[in-house]
Amino acid sequence: MKNLAKENHINEIKDFLIAIVGNVPSGIIAVNQEGYVTLCNALATEYLQKHLSVASVIDNHILEFISNTKLENVIQDCLSSRRDSIEIPCIELNNRFLRVKAKKTLRGVLMIFEDITEMIQNSEKELLYKIYHDELTGLYNRNYLNVKLNDFDNLNNLPLSVIIGDINGLKITNDSLGHLEGDKLIKIISEIFEKTCREGDYIFRTGGDEFLMLLPETIEKEAEKICDRIKDSCKKNRDVKIVPSIALGLAVKLEEKKDIQIVFKEAEDQMYKNKVFESESVNNTIIKSLETMLRETTNETLEHSLRVEKYSLDIGKKMDLSKWELNTLASLAHLHDIGKVTIPISIIEKAGPLNSEEWEVIKRHPEMGYKIANSSPKLTRIAEGILAHHEWWNGMGYPKGLKGNKIPILARIISVTDAFDVMTIGRAYKEPMSFDSAIEELISCSGSQFDPNIVKIFIDQLNY
Repeated sequence: MKNLAKENHINEIKDFLIAIVGNVPSGIIAVNQEGYVTLCNALATEYLQKHLSVASVIDNHILEFISNTKLENVIQDCLSSRRDSIEIPCIELNNRFLRVKAKKTLRGVLMIFEDITEMIQNSEKELLYKIYHDELTGLYNRNYLNVKLNDFDNLNNLPLSVIIGDINGLKITNDSLGHLEGDKLIKIISEIFEKTCREGDYIFRTGGDEFLMLLPETIEKEAEKICDRIKDSCKKNRDVKIVPSIALGLAVKLEEKKDIQIVFKEAEDQMYKNKVFESESVNNTIIKSLETMLRETTNETLEHSLRVEKYSLDIGKKMDLSKWELNTLASLAHLHDIGKVTIPISIIEKAGPLNSEEWEVIKRHPEMGYKIANSSPKLTRIAEGILAHHEWWNGMGYPKGLKGNKIPILARIISVTDAFDVMTIGRAYKEPMSFDSAIEELISCSGSQFDPNIVKIFIDQLNY
């Protein structure tokens, strides 16, 4: 009776273990030291072979059901005590990807099978997405363009219209406002393309500021309407500090035998022609955006710039500067401090004196302005003046420590007129001075900070 009770108790424990194992979301197999299965669940049998029952596995040798050499070696290594614990990160069994853990126990080996098929498939999808999509915008990239071109060779998509676009002002946006703002501009342009795109169209970001659209079964007139919608959407967008703008080119493939690369070249050539044709308007818009930012984020008001312009032109005419130099001087009067758009507002608007670290930030604005000016073809002529407008006649200025006549003449003029106007109108941290006091300050700094000849001409003009 005692043996029967003991056997019943063992069977109860066994049934309890089987019930527990049967509800575990992983495949479980236990084998004894001879390799015979003592415990398993339905998931494990399904992973090993389809339509295999638990009953047909129990008490049989595990190797009868395994046809994978790697898994066989794992079991044999554990049974022979060569290794106590082994993990196979990924193994393919019965069209599933599994993670297998095998552990040596007192009675044999316990194996746990975890189905990672979905994880692997998702990883493959994620990898495929990264291969074929642009990370910043989510649009298709050049890799996928090559795939689609192969597809198009086997499909009737004619007429196939191609639109190529190149963002205007990305470099100056990056240089003046930073790459985060530049990335924002790229994403806004990509969103405009997506909103304009029709079902069945394909948009690709093929470079830093380059986009391409493939429009299957689209005639030229319809593609031109899409270009117009893209342009209009750019003009209406106000989500970035520099108004978004893009040069577009269009070409159409009408004949199957025509090489698509020739069509791309035709669209690109038209895009560059349009870019040149539109450059004046685009540059003016960019400069206007920069000026607006300068007014909104610094103390450089329009009235201040106009006064500096008038003072400077009066000096320039007295010095017999050329018309080109006077025009450049007028532009410099308005944009000599453009580098200040890169300075944090907290420093610009600080009411009290600047500390040494803040002052070092301020002193970088001529170099930042120089970089911004060189990013725009229309501003390059004032770049040197921007860089040098805080140089001192005695060489103690910044950023290069230029001295005397080595400082560009236009920068020397702006240095005097800007300083005078700032002294007379004041700043958040400094009360304004009277005209007479400001003139005395110019005279005091003549020959050290300022070109003495320009100071004399300026004071003569004021007294005239």
